[in-house]
Amino acid sequence: MRKLAFSILALIIFINGQAQQDRHYSMFYAAPMTINPGATGFFPGDIQVFTGFKNQWKSISSNPYNTISASLDTKVMKNKSNNSFLGLGVNFYNDKSGDSQLTTNIANISINYAIEIADNHQLALGVQPSFFQRFASMESLTWDQQWTGSTFDTNLENGETLITDKSFQFDINSGLYYFGKLNNQNSINFGVSVAHLLTPQNTLLNGNENLYQKYTIHGGGEFSKNGSKLAFSPNLIYFKQGPNQSLSIGNDFIYSLKESSKYTGYYDKSTISLGSYLRIGDAFYTTLFLNFAEFSLGVSYDLNMSGLSVATDGRGGMEMLLRYRINLSKSAAASL
Repeated sequence: MRKLAFSILALIIFINGQAQQDRHYSMFYAAPMTINPGATGFFPGDIQVFTGFKNQWKSISSNPYNTISASLDTKVMKNKSNNSFLGLGVNFYNDKSGDSQLTTNIANISINYAIEIADNHQLALGVQPSFFQRFASMESLTWDQQWTGSTFDTNLENGETLITDKSFQFDINSGLYYFGKLNNQNSINFGVSVAHLLTPQNTLLNGNENLYQKYTIHGGGEFSKNGSKLAFSPNLIYFKQGPNQSLSIGNDFIYSLKESSKYTGYYDKSTISLGSYLRIGDAFYTTLFLNFAEFSLGVSYDLNMSGLSVATDGRGGMEMLLRYRINLSKSAAASL
């Protein structure tokens, strides 16, 4: 009974916190455009398609927190003489959680322009116009004024003033991204971004609650010795959104199963990677990444370490992603 009471209290605190906190993936480094529009188009190939799924807190709620996302980005107007390009991308997210099935749908367009600031070092500035819709099923909720002393009577007035059970808002995100190739084996990246520049309204109830702006810093790299099949890839991300903040840091160890050929380059390289990460004060998680030429499959699992772990027994949630990269020049060559 004590654990049940704590679970209910912890879940209430978690949901209230999520109302002012954006979605986030544990494998943030696999799709940087989703956290920074400046990173649009920074990948080997011509077109990149990404889809992800995250499930959280199933152990303490029959209606856990689910996130589904899909994105596509490409680069156009490529200038090989100065390594500049225009990046274009689209993103879609769907979040659903709680007894009210509180749902948030987000669609945005990413646009950036990258220039070469030194040999093999690029800098890009991006913007991301965004549209989001939020709605909930209020009929499935119970309220203080519906408590009769022994049970909830949903036929009674709930005493809550709703503006609407749906909300549609416009927003803008922006970001700056740097990528540097030190040599054939080593590369680094770094980015900063600001989300919710317009601080849109964030409530279905009567009031004036707006989303806090979100500030994100992220970086990483990939390093290996010449001729070695083993590489390591450290990554970190920090964000602050109002009173909420998070720091995740860790490393992937990458083992090459098949090296790229001199004809196709990156596009037939196969690797497997294992990673471990710490989200400070919240969770420890492990990652598994399989790359087979253009296809990539990633899986991670969070082990909760915060105060919520008493209710969850440490079980946080699972995350899965699938990524596909298309090299049009390779396809054209193959058709000749």
